[in-house]
Amino acid sequence: MAQDLKDCRVSCKLSWEDLQALCRRERLVCKQLSVTKNNFNDYEVEYLCNYKKHKGREFFLVKWKGYTESENTWEPFKNLKCPILLHQFRQDMKTALLQANKPLDSESLSTPIVSFLLQRAKQRLKLQKWEDLMNQTCKQKGRIFVCNEVDLDGPPKNFIYINENKLGKGVNVNPVIVGCECDDCFSQPVDGCCPGLLKHRRAYNDNRQPMAEVGECGRCRGFTKTASLWSILESCVLHQIITTEEAERRGVVYDKQGVTYLFDLDYVDDVYTIDAAHYGNISHFVNHSCDPNLQVYNVFIDNLDERLPRIAFFAKRGIRAGEELTFDYKMTVDPIDAESSKMDSEFSRAGIEGSPIKQIHMECKCGVKTCRKYLF
Repeated sequence: MAQDLKDCRVSCKLSWEDLQALCRRERLVCKQLSVTKNNFNDYEVEYLCNYKKHKGREFFLVKWKGYTESENTWEPFKNLKCPILLHQFRQDMKTALLQANKPLDSESLSTPIVSFLLQRAKQRLKLQKWEDLMNQTCKQKGRIFVCNEVDLDGPPKNFIYINENKLGKGVNVNPVIVGCECDDCFSQPVDGCCPGLLKHRRAYNDNRQPMAEVGECGRCRGFTKTASLWSILESCVLHQIITTEEAERRGVVYDKQGVTYLFDLDYVDDVYTIDAAHYGNISHFVNHSCDPNLQVYNVFIDNLDERLPRIAFFAKRGIRAGEELTFDYKMTVDPIDAESSKMDSEFSRAGIEGSPIKQIHMECKCGVKTCRKYLF
């Protein structure tokens, strides 16, 4: 039995840094973790809790990684080698003092301000752990960054990042295994070939911009933006796909909560529904704007079932580096853009992150000049 388990391994629940802190706390030497007697006293600042100034010197209350809050210590500025944490703390302290109408050069902080700083520090830790988890899970290139400078909310509860659509009970996908055998798909009228089935209409124009009335077939592709090229996002919207019967059952629950995360995939038949409540990829967090830079379209990849289109975001215009990606939850479109209009009608009903089931006036906070003031 022992021989069978010789190569059996499980992941440690503690991070490398946590294990190092634990060894130092217990005064244990560990070569694998680079913990020696010479660096037992190398302590890591987990976050800063409080601030005071005495005789012109700044002191910070430090929460040490691997130690309890009861073991926090006041340290002078010169002892701290954590510039990022110090910068974040000073920014948060400035915000709190301004909101409380207190002078920015205060020598001590009131209890409400200290409470705010502590909550902000703990929030950042939670968001950082969640950011690391998503980046470990995400299979796409690039890194996901998470921040919240608006309120004290942490990561969403009961949300799981996925790399492929999660299929509910009763949902079956027939994948596309092979391509066509055409020498020239656009000139040969071969039945069964994608261009042939679409009467040789192209999915993209000469500038590689999507033709709204034609769906995309094949793998989702990513275009790099140039001066004359609009980009198509490399990933489609991923969520859980369920039957309409299951959607009706879940809708009763969401109705009691006053929100919905459901919208129908009724491109040809009202058979399947997307539930965005608990599963999704980075597109789950794309927000609304009355002047968006993205447009939503049906696309067909990996399967030819018209009842199961994927939802993809296409850039409506050039997007600057660092600019927030948005789409209109109640999008108005060109009348000839029938394909997009059909999809937008569903998004306006539900949206990526969910919206009220009842048609109530929900305030819009997108901040653009053309803001309609209300989402619905």
